[in-house]
Amino acid sequence: MKGLAALTGDREYQVVRQRMKNRKIKSIREGFVFGIKYFLKVIASALFSIFTKPCLLGKQQGCVGFIIGLWVGLSSLALKPIVGIYDLIMSLVQGVKNSAKYEEHVMDRRSRP
Repeated sequence: MKGLAALTGDREYQVVRQRMKNRKIKSIREGFVFGIKYFLKVIASALFSIFTKPCLLGKQQGCVGFIIGLWVGLSSLALKPIVGIYDLIMSLVQGVKNSAKYEEHVMDRRSRP
């Protein structure tokens, strides 16, 4: 999915996504809450970038920048939600995996009567 994220052309999004992936999720609940929050942020970012990227790049680079901004905005609208769903699923899986590890350690510490 790193390739799809790179196709958006949005460097800020790629940095935020990398920070998100480096976060350690400890439980199923934390994975679900974090995944949903991140997914909603991705959707908002995709909708927001349709309007902001063409204007921003157009001011910086002129007509060519505006066209590049349209590409970045439209590709963000198409690709960010797909990558966001993938990241949501991965955060849930990481939460399940880590909560199972935690439960395993708790069971090792308990003694039987």
